[in-house]
Amino acid sequence: MEYLGLNEINGSLVTLEGVENPVYEEIVKLKSRGRADKTGRVARIDGDRVVIQVFQGTEDLSLK
Repeated sequence: MEYLGLNEINGSLVTLEGVENPVYEEIVKLKSRGRADKTGRVARIDGDRVVIQVFQGTEDLSLK
């Protein structure tokens, strides 16, 4: 499954809404145009909203 855009970035955590059937502790890959992929895990689920802990930091990520 692939989603575009983040809703919030807060330190090493990012929030994404509209996720279908999220799974707690699931490992995810975050892609940023022209940058190396980052790995994270689903740390919190609230309906279709997830909070992902990014292992390599979020400095290269944007909300767009």
